[in-house]
Amino acid sequence: MSTMRMPRFLIPQSSTKPTEAPITAERSARNLRKHVRTVLLLPMMVLLIGTPLLAQECLLPLYRTKSQAATNRIKGVDERVLTLPFFDDFSNYEGQPSLLRWAESDAFVNRDFATLPPTVGMATLDALRADGTLHANASTALFGADTLASLPLRLDSLFSPVTKRLTPADSVYLSFYYLPGGGAGVPWQRTGDAPDEQDSLLVEFYDEADSLWIGVWGTAGVSEDSLTARTGTRWQQVLIPITDGRFFQHGFRFRFRNICSLSSNALRGEVGNSDQWNIDYVRLDRGRTRNDRYSRDVAFVERAPSMLRRYTAMPARQFTPSDMRPTIPMTITNLYSQALPAAYAYTVTATSDGNILHQYNGGNDNVPSFPATGSYQTAPMHATPSVGFSFTPTWPSTSYEVRHVVSVGGAGDIHTENDTLVQTCTFADYYAYDDGVPENGYGVKNSGPCSIAMSFALNHPDTLMDVYLYINSTREQENTGIQFRIGVWANVGGRPGAQLYADETLYRVVDTALNHYVRYPLSRPLAVRDSVFIGIIQQTSLAYMNLGFDRSNDASRYTYTSIAANTWAQSYLKGAVMIRPCFGSGNRLGINDEPLPAWSVYPNPATDHITLHTSEPLPAGTQAIWFDLKGHIVHTVPAQQTLDVSQLPVGIYLLRLAMPDRKALNQRIIIGH
Repeated sequence: MSTMRMPRFLIPQSSTKPTEAPITAERSARNLRKHVRTVLLLPMMVLLIGTPLLAQECLLPLYRTKSQAATNRIKGVDERVLTLPFFDDFSNYEGQPSLLRWAESDAFVNRDFATLPPTVGMATLDALRADGTLHANASTALFGADTLASLPLRLDSLFSPVTKRLTPADSVYLSFYYLPGGGAGVPWQRTGDAPDEQDSLLVEFYDEADSLWIGVWGTAGVSEDSLTARTGTRWQQVLIPITDGRFFQHGFRFRFRNICSLSSNALRGEVGNSDQWNIDYVRLDRGRTRNDRYSRDVAFVERAPSMLRRYTAMPARQFTPSDMRPTIPMTITNLYSQALPAAYAYTVTATSDGNILHQYNGGNDNVPSFPATGSYQTAPMHATPSVGFSFTPTWPSTSYEVRHVVSVGGAGDIHTENDTLVQTCTFADYYAYDDGVPENGYGVKNSGPCSIAMSFALNHPDTLMDVYLYINSTREQENTGIQFRIGVWANVGGRPGAQLYADETLYRVVDTALNHYVRYPLSRPLAVRDSVFIGIIQQTSLAYMNLGFDRSNDASRYTYTSIAANTWAQSYLKGAVMIRPCFGSGNRLGINDEPLPAWSVYPNPATDHITLHTSEPLPAGTQAIWFDLKGHIVHTVPAQQTLDVSQLPVGIYLLRLAMPDRKALNQRIIIGH
């Protein structure tokens, strides 16, 4: 059973592909839902940190919406029957397990729920169904949760290199690696939730003749720390021989099952997804032995890092060559019993036209055997390749694809799916520390108002127009109604200083705004320069706003919380709060834009229509966009002198005239019918 602890907390959240974020290429398959985790309560945090606890930062379990994940569904795949060998290391896709190999499943394929897997990617089993809700039978007692079941297999016959009947004498083994969720080390740097002693991970084989699932292996819940201390390794490899003749049939299947239990914590909003197990490198084949633990396979281990020194994305007009990292860390493994020669290279391509911007060739070098030495590739030309170039983004948006490839010489590599990593770097109008995929939810708990602020360094004066917040679902929408404002503070010695801006608009979290980035326009554009802190001023007391929290990128040194004016504490939670400020529209400082036309609206308040008065004609293609006070677009029409507002409900709106060149005019409008 998951237990809760807490002072500054991370909320296990629901990771969903952003549906309203200012993202272009980043809004890809990897921006899929992640899993809910149980709250990390950190009881001894003050003693460990040695600083006064000003606000309670919390990490809570995610409540993701799996239904928005890519399904990789292929028509007719349910009737597909596989033959040996079977292999999947979850390295070349994310989201739902591939329906080329697996039946429809509640498991989640990702690259972030555990560190340093055998090869890049893993399947995570937890307490959520594919639609993002807790399993219907979920309770504090044991219940069956996620399963990961193979498609039917021809275990009755072999078809290559010759056709023959398969029997137990063919020495068929199923092997895989597993690791309990919850991470290792200090609590505030962990990801996910560990299964407890009464929980378990099971493997079952299907008896086609009797239509029965038969249990063949299982392990009790345990923490990663305890498992590593007991065995000397983190990821555990399991080999299961298939010796019972009843399984050698047309239609054999195998599956993983998660038996788990929910936290009994009494606080609403803090019970969520729990008891995670991570599965990797699943292989079923004949002619194996219990010592068949090695694969001639050189592969990547983790997703490719950003080539930017500080951010994962930044405005095109703010980028300078100094924002590039000098080198990038790459983790390459060799699962064979001895060192293998391999080559590494990467290519940078402009996604708009396919032109190659830069090519790097790291040459050949031996990769040490990880099973024998416990070491990854250390050769600098492979492990820390130099960047040696600069992106050349142009306004308003430019993106690049960085493709990393490792290849084995000699007899080759038996699995090539894990030999390529693709990373996209986007330059648009926003800054980001995160990768778009949360592993937890984040909030600040306090008896009164509190603030969250993140530092953003501008290379040129600019205008802050909007702030995007990734807001997670909670099991019963407990964060609905939480009130907050957008805030901006000066940077004084790397810490938040005087408040420069507090938005006039008091926003409320609403259920329809959850599980994706939500755009919150400022009441008025704010001219800024140099470095500033941007974030939220939370008005509601004792509430968990549950913002997205990316554990894969650490921005803790740039993140501060406060419960009193000018009293700030740096975050100690390793990760990045998913706050993305947008710049570049409106009246900007230091930018050689043509002046914007002066304009006014009459009448305001309005009843049935409004009339626009502008000092010069608006460009063709200008759109009139209406935002409600939650930051949602409620109406969009071509801009013209008279606009019908009779269908808009009574309320306060932000009217934005968005011009094709990305300039924009903004004004608050009251509709009063």
